[in-house]
Amino acid sequence: MKSIVVVLVFTSVIQISSFATLQETDILIWNSDTLYLNKSPFESLPDVYQKIREKEEGISSGCWNGFIAEWIIIDNTLYLQNIYSHFTGKKINRRVEKILDRKFENGCLKADWYSGEFIGGYGRYLHCMFYIVYEKERLLKFNNGELEEIKKFDAKDIEFSINEDKVEDFVYKNFDWSILDPNNKSLLGASIYIEANESGSLEKLDFESSGGYEIDNEVERIIRLIPNWGTYYWDGKPYSFLGSYYFEFSQDKMKKYAR
Repeated sequence: MKSIVVVLVFTSVIQISSFATLQETDILIWNSDTLYLNKSPFESLPDVYQKIREKEEGISSGCWNGFIAEWIIIDNTLYLQNIYSHFTGKKINRRVEKILDRKFENGCLKADWYSGEFIGGYGRYLHCMFYIVYEKERLLKFNNGELEEIKKFDAKDIEFSINEDKVEDFVYKNFDWSILDPNNKSLLGASIYIEANESGSLEKLDFESSGGYEIDNEVERIIRLIPNWGTYYWDGKPYSFLGSYYFEFSQDKMKKYAR
């Protein structure tokens, strides 16, 4: 049995509501990628935003907007493709046409009313408490619907932190199995909590449960061999990696990994 809890923490304090849930967001199709946005362009028009939401029969804690919009960039211009009610899952394009007093043409509605910026994430990702941190982020700035500026925030050196199986495999392959008694049939396990800094260097390692002196020392030795835990970004800000891992040391594991 194995478990992992992964959290990324911003360098300053962030308060997260105890009843927060993972949010569904607007998406943007850009080139061949699908980006998940940190906010909806409709939020730049408070009156329009509220009118879209007010006809929803219920606002879910998983989607405070009450809707999910699909956007696309064509020739550096932002367009709305579709918008769906989160409550019913049905398209509400006609509602938006009425509110904005303009029509979709060739399946798109030009967002020339939008001036502002948002961040879209894509690629591999980690579930981090009540949000998702993506491998890549792009900050996109628009003026009257025209893309004017792009900033890139790409995670790096994340091969261990994004892959719990790789961490587990690394520990078991490097573990000195000779310290275990081959006649002991009981299951031994150790649980650790780690913290890394923004550059991915390990700063803290604590044992949440012990497998015994020799096992604990061996696990710590191996964990400290991992070269980097990665650098991440969330909303364009650097985050540090935190994680909890459980390792079991059984006869089956010994047969599989011992050399």
